Amino acid sequence: MEKDLVAEVKKLKKEYLDSERMHQDEKECLLKVVGTLGLLINQPDLEKPYLQIKDLIQIDKPLDLDRIESGLSQLKKKLVSQKVGEGDQGKNAQTELLQKRLMEACRSLRKVMIVLMEEFYPMGNAMIKKAAGIEVNCPEDIENILVAEPTDAFLDFLKELRARISEDFKQVNRLLFLFMSQVKELEDTLRKEFGHEDNIKRIEYFEMKINDEMGTISDSFNLFKNIDDLKNTILGKINAIKQLVTKKKEEDLMKTRMVQDNIQKLKQRIVEVEKDAQEMSRKAEAFETAAMKDGLTGLYNRKAFDLKLNDVLKIFNDGGDPFALMIFDVDAFKKINDTFGHVAGDKVLKKVAQTLKETFRSDDFMARYGGDEFVVIIGNLTKDMVRDKISSFKTKLKKKRFMSYEKGEVDVDVSTGIALALKEDTIEGLIHRADQAMYQVKKNKGLEKEA
Repeated sequence: MEKDLVAEVKKLKKEYLDSERMHQDEKECLLKVVGTLGLLINQPDLEKPYLQIKDLIQIDKPLDLDRIESGLSQLKKKLVSQKVGEGDQGKNAQTELLQKRLMEACRSLRKVMIVLMEEFYPMGNAMIKKAAGIEVNCPEDIENILVAEPTDAFLDFLKELRARISEDFKQVNRLLFLFMSQVKELEDTLRKEFGHEDNIKRIEYFEMKINDEMGTISDSFNLFKNIDDLKNTILGKINAIKQLVTKKKEEDLMKTRMVQDNIQKLKQRIVEVEKDAQEMSRKAEAFETAAMKDGLTGLYNRKAFDLKLNDVLKIFNDGGDPFALMIFDVDAFKKINDTFGHVAGDKVLKKVAQTLKETFRSDDFMARYGGDEFVVIIGNLTKDMVRDKISSFKTKLKKKRFMSYEKGEVDVDVSTGIALALKEDTIEGLIHRADQAMYQVKKNKGLEKEA
């Protein structure tokens, strides 16, 4: 048992180190932004403070956010202060290059902030509200570019998010260590209470069964990836131990009161271990749910859709209720991205997802299929009723305004394909029919599906 515990601790340490490496991507993004800022450095007096900032960003070391924030703020003030005189009739080539690169740096910073503030990790309402309040504007007039305040707020947001992620992993690790320590203590208590020389032979079989149950609990963490299977297995093993202890108690009713008290304490410890296992499972379920959601729109992702469609199709083929699959594709989405920018494109996708939630029922399944495509699985409706739903969706979508800060209003329309599930249908066949129906709608509009 002690060897198993040592192996489990080593495994937990490795998992913790792996989680730390996950944050290297954030450091690499920040390093790219600072590298873009370096393109603007064309004065000797700016090179030294720029290199000092760059030296503070090391992939394999913790970030000194306060010094980085202070250095960036000072460097920005020096860059902005290098203005062309009011009497100049035109900007020279170097000034135009400076303006272009400063604009690129501002937009790169905005893109990095948008990516990192998307709900790629479960956040509370307070953090979601804080993220929504942070925005960087990049006007054509470089004198009006203000990044110090949103950058400060963004760095503060990153600190809070990093602390939240770290605390979540620490809590899961604490639960695992506590669980294993209590199991070890449980085994030691059994050995102490029933391991006297006069009882060794009589309880040898009993202790062997307890050790078997303990070992299989540890093995469950490696054998099961499904959260429900893991939870049920652990609770089942703990229940088996409880049954063994209860049986032993019935056999030893004539023992001293001290032994009876110790058995009662032992049962209480088992209850505590059971509570810890349930809490650990709840945490794992929360992480699994987050992994099934699309970070940009908040709808389910492609992985969740594949699992859902497989389930409902199997139920339908076994005699269950009929259902329909709809594919929604944003018209000319590539043109929207090319004309208005990816930030505007992301806002369009978010509003399409919001309109889907407002149109369909809470128990209908909605997901982002990939890129600019969305899917909806809806049951117990005729094809005419499904078309009414789509018409309602289009009406609500047209009422929403899609604005780009730089280019103005964005015209958005969506093409939809419908396929009703047929007996002995396959996943590939159902998706293909819905996709072909959507292609026909685009063809009727004079559009071609983008690659």
